[in-house]
Amino acid sequence: MKYITIILFGIIGFSCHQPEETLEITQPKDYTQFLQSDISHSAKVISLEKEAEFWQKKIQQQPNGFTYVQKLATLHRQQFELTGKIEYLHHSDSLFKLANGMLRGKRQLGNFIALSSNAIQQHEFQKALDYSQEAYDATDEKFGPMMMAYDAYAELGEYEAAENILLNNANPDSFDYLVRLSKYLDQIGNLDSAIRVMEQAVHLPSRKEVKPWALTHLGDLYGHAGRIQESYDHYLQALQLNSDYLAPLRGIAWIAYAHDQKVAEAEVILQAILRKTNLPDTYLFLAEIAAYQGDTGKKREYLTSFVNQATRPQYAHMYNPYLATLYAEEFHQFDQAIELAKEEIQRRPTPQTYDLLAWVYHLQGNHQQALEIVQKHVERKTSEPEVLYHLGAIYLKNGESGQGQDYLQEAQTAAFELGPVTISDIQELTSSQPFLSSLW
Repeated sequence: MKYITIILFGIIGFSCHQPEETLEITQPKDYTQFLQSDISHSAKVISLEKEAEFWQKKIQQQPNGFTYVQKLATLHRQQFELTGKIEYLHHSDSLFKLANGMLRGKRQLGNFIALSSNAIQQHEFQKALDYSQEAYDATDEKFGPMMMAYDAYAELGEYEAAENILLNNANPDSFDYLVRLSKYLDQIGNLDSAIRVMEQAVHLPSRKEVKPWALTHLGDLYGHAGRIQESYDHYLQALQLNSDYLAPLRGIAWIAYAHDQKVAEAEVILQAILRKTNLPDTYLFLAEIAAYQGDTGKKREYLTSFVNQATRPQYAHMYNPYLATLYAEEFHQFDQAIELAKEEIQRRPTPQTYDLLAWVYHLQGNHQQALEIVQKHVERKTSEPEVLYHLGAIYLKNGESGQGQDYLQEAQTAAFELGPVTISDIQELTSSQPFLSSLW
């Protein structure tokens, strides 16, 4: 299920490592306190609402007070992060733009940076790049805008431009630089170096609000490398700093499910997450678990909930890759899936978006066209395990059993990232190949 692994571990930057040990890692006593924080979470939601009302009144009293507008814009972004309500992010965008209309030159810098960051969260990567350029033009301070430009270029598949930014703005004492360098190293398949750089970043002085993110990202990298205990420990550290940050909880749920095979514990965590956020991602994870349990009814219920929410106009393009995958894999609505996949390629022509289109064609039965796409746009351009699985399946269907075998073997070394359902799919695929099945 590609839509699960993308959400949990990001779109780019996988390397394949087997977990180092098989002992159970997750313990409810470690994280239960973070699942039972509904009251404190609600209190924070109410506190932000009251603060937002305060600044809204200030704006009504002084419409040209740009500092009031900026404060409210920042608060709305915090409300989005706390609740997952996408409307808050749209309100934040509108207010940052309004504030910029009241300012000139370098005083616009922070607003453009914030707009670029908001655009990244909404998967509007070209907009993010445009805002970073406006930030660059607004000030002599170029480093911040260039870091935002790196994020946009990397997501747009403009890897050479992204690499040049890192080469021309090297600053090993900068948290922001090291984070980008780590992402770049991961993207090109140098996971060990990516981890070392991220470890260096985590230990640098940084803004309090980004520390939980940094610990969680390092936990993700440890998970990619099969260092599951370290991954778990860093998720817990992130939660200690911010009990409302949901990404480390998702990481712990994945360890409980994919490593420990403690499905009930994973479900408890995910239901706690659902109580706190409106973002639809969690339904995909619950659908994965239902598939693992063989509960097709519950799986379809969760997938329908995801589609109903993710197709709301407010989300725009945010969930197109996941929707395309679902339409093809689960609902066999291939025309819809192809349309979304092609739209994604237009927006960001990366190996992953081309893989998405190829996979839809493969599932539709158009195996030759799928092969042509991956050979031209995907092969040797990414080491993401889900892509390797797709490459293997596509080559097998085109009669290239040797090539297919190689890719499927490589994909299976990433069992933790892929999860039990996808690994089962791979094993079922190889069992239909007499030569391949003898390898397992």
